[in-house]
Amino acid sequence: MTRVFSKSTQLKFATDLANTNWSDIYNYQDANDAYNAFSKRICKLFKNNFPLTKLSRAKLKDKKWITLGLRKSSRP
Repeated sequence: MTRVFSKSTQLKFATDLANTNWSDIYNYQDANDAYNAFSKRICKLFKNNFPLTKLSRAKLKDKKWITLGLRKSSRP
């Protein structure tokens, strides 16, 4: 399982952050309560915009940083 951080999902996350009403966070008297509410909202937006997705076996093996030379060198 992995999260996809494509340009489109990052843009959607930024848009959702910008459109979120944060005014209720300022109404907390306790800083810990305010932080917990803030953190909960950020986590919810993060999980909604970057859900865990299952990779296919082909994608799992596809490592773009492994060059042809590295593949040849690592063969038994």
